[in-house]
Amino acid sequence: MYTVLNNEKFIESVITLCSLEMSKDESFNMQNYAMFKGIFRNFGDSLLPLFTKYIENLFADIEHSSSQKCALEIVAGLVRGSKHWGKEKEQNLWLLLTPILRKGFNAISRETVNDWCTFTTTISKNRDPKRLRNVFSLLFNENIFTGEQGSFLDASALSLIRIFLSDMEWKGYEAQLLALNLIKPWLDHQYKDVRSSLGSILRDIFKFDVVLSGNCTTKGPTAEKFIDSILPSLSKTLIEDEQKDETGNAVNDEEKQAALRLSETLLEWLVSCSRQNSKSPQPYSVATYKLLPLLIGLENQEDDKDLQIMCKLAFGHLAQAELSDPAIDSAMSALAEIVQSNAWHHRHSMLLFIQVMTFRNLFLLFEHPTTADNIKEILLKLIFDEQVEVREMASTTYSGLLRCGFLQLTNAELTKFKDVVQKNKLSQRHKMTSIEFKKFISERHSAILGLAACIQAFPYDVPPWLPEILIFIGDRLNDPPPIKATVKAVISEFKRTHMDNWEEHKLCFSVDQLSALSNFLISPSYYA
Repeated sequence: MYTVLNNEKFIESVITLCSLEMSKDESFNMQNYAMFKGIFRNFGDSLLPLFTKYIENLFADIEHSSSQKCALEIVAGLVRGSKHWGKEKEQNLWLLLTPILRKGFNAISRETVNDWCTFTTTISKNRDPKRLRNVFSLLFNENIFTGEQGSFLDASALSLIRIFLSDMEWKGYEAQLLALNLIKPWLDHQYKDVRSSLGSILRDIFKFDVVLSGNCTTKGPTAEKFIDSILPSLSKTLIEDEQKDETGNAVNDEEKQAALRLSETLLEWLVSCSRQNSKSPQPYSVATYKLLPLLIGLENQEDDKDLQIMCKLAFGHLAQAELSDPAIDSAMSALAEIVQSNAWHHRHSMLLFIQVMTFRNLFLLFEHPTTADNIKEILLKLIFDEQVEVREMASTTYSGLLRCGFLQLTNAELTKFKDVVQKNKLSQRHKMTSIEFKKFISERHSAILGLAACIQAFPYDVPPWLPEILIFIGDRLNDPPPIKATVKAVISEFKRTHMDNWEEHKLCFSVDQLSALSNFLISPSYYA
């Protein structure tokens, strides 16, 4: 066998056959790879000089994708077959292969990029990272990714690095650190496909950033340190309409755009985490909830629809994530920060997040009574928000959480809402300025919404306090908008949900209350 293989004409025939293009969609051939692996495993480096010339020529043939595919099959077999060659021979092998592979990568094309990906996973899958030092050097020290090679080359290089990191799993913490240092300066890359690849790499870098028991810490990079290091750059995307930073200087438009591109990379990271864990979801890192103010701020970016869509996806995935105990505290801290935002859209979006997060983690949050108190405090504050959209959403959220039993209704809250309504009397309207009247209507409407949330939290029964509150609200049916519409909607919804068992429910009302309720439900006649 060795005599046959040690014949240059025979080797040329084999390589010619393997490099033939059988079809346009032909991919990396694992049988050819296994053959070359067996050759170099059994006969060592004695046949290497015969193959070197052909490997170089195959990589140089950029017109035929099958030639590069064949070269990758040979090199993959060579790398895996040299496992037991010894240190010196292996070092000599990589001194030979490194410039060849670097030159071959520069000739990568859309037809061969998948072959390169298969090649990378073939040489790194189920291998000890200590035996792959030369692959480390090739990927991280030979300028495979420079951020300046153009969209396709940079995205392809990142794909190879991502596959390598994924194959290393928890053992490749050194490669994770190298990869993070390599890509960190380029997170705001100008090309979209490169940013998408960067987001996928961040997913694999922080894949094993988990909280270990006791005093154990992970040796790899942590999402918390990473996010803390980039938050100052991200803050540029959260500047209000004045576009001023903390020093009072105007924000440079170029810096703003760079921060938006950086934000898009992080959104790709968050979305890709959810896609990867769709079958067996894992909790997000605690530190990712520090990005909540960013997500809510970017969700209303009207001038970049792609960024807006990506933000909504990431926002939804993060809201549906399973919360660990530390993540609950981190999420609540982020929500407390958003409540203070001057933009009402942020507060409105936060309420949607609270709805999804709470219902998705309902049974986990039942074990954290302080979390329920914090959420209740936020909702009661936002029910009295100056913006009507925020008030209405807070009322809806409050009602839903009361209905599922996550929050408990107390007499103190009912009394507070009633007192606000009774304190603000419409008879004093003529003494108010337009600004004062607007504030008066806002407070009165907030209190009505609070009472409406309490009523709508009990759609199929009638608690003892409900008849009085319902009639109390109904007496405000002729108040100015938007109070009138809210009262009318509450009474109509009450009628709809209690109609089936009305014979039983009406026993909870007095005769006067039933009469008043009938008047609310019957439209006044034009001729009355």
